[in-house]
Amino acid sequence: AGLLATGSVLWLMGARILQALGYTAVSTAATAQITDLSPPAERGARIAQFGIAANLAMTLTPASVDFLLPT
Repeated sequence: AGLLATGSVLWLMGARILQALGYTAVSTAATAQITDLSPPAERGARIAQFGIAANLAMTLTPASVDFLLPT
């Protein structure tokens, strides 16, 4: 939302920095939580599923924003 609302390069850079910090914190915490909650036999599969979801989000979100920018 911050990326769509900004008209300044400095605000855009600030929004991207906040996005990166948030992703780093959430992905690290989520991986630790998955490790704690998953049974040992399923742990690798659960971490892989989280990685797939995170990579899809990192791919589809910028593509969606790019699609919405002209509107």
